[in-house]
Amino acid sequence: MLAAVFLPADGAVALAAAPWMTSADRAAACYGTAVASAGDVNGDGYGDVLVGAPGYNNGAGEAGAVFVYHGSAAGLSTIANWRAVANRANAAFGFSVATAGDVNGDGYDDILVGAPGPETDEQGRGRVSVYHGSASGLSTTANWRAERNQAHAVFGTSVASAGDVNGDGYRELVIGAPWFDAAGNDESGAAVVYPGGAAGSEAAPARTAAPH
Repeated sequence: MLAAVFLPADGAVALAAAPWMTSADRAAACYGTAVASAGDVNGDGYGDVLVGAPGYNNGAGEAGAVFVYHGSAAGLSTIANWRAVANRANAAFGFSVATAGDVNGDGYDDILVGAPGPETDEQGRGRVSVYHGSASGLSTTANWRAERNQAHAVFGTSVASAGDVNGDGYRELVIGAPWFDAAGNDESGAAVVYPGGAAGSEAAPARTAAPH
């Protein structure tokens, strides 16, 4: 089954303008499982759109993929301007997507992609990747990656920008791991915050919070 994403026309032009729509180019992609604003990844003054397809099969099984569509004076592109595809089956890459804000302070928005499937070692640890924006758009390879060293944590099930929580001018990331075993409690879950910086997000989290 193919899937699609719709963006309705707005306001006074709703009756005259057709909605914007995109769809996957192959079956069972689960295209549109996650959708979000990408921010402005190429700094042209127009917002961009981010779409996750965690079931996308690019020859490595249901590895997953993420697509970005650039905005313009004419609206959103109907063809993806950027995409990233995981290379390991059942990674569920694109299960969660979000704008990361500008994590490295270079003036371009970055994106955050969760892959809570067993991409790293078949143990369901999960992984999250950040791609930096630039004048030409997003990087073709991940600029930052993180995972939790715990089997079945499904780290990256949810991802978001935390804003600038410490007032240093850089955006932080917050990532959910709903099956993380915290303080000896099986699958109690955790939310992990990573600080931003001039080189991008830091490798070590600033805080890991779990329910009490």
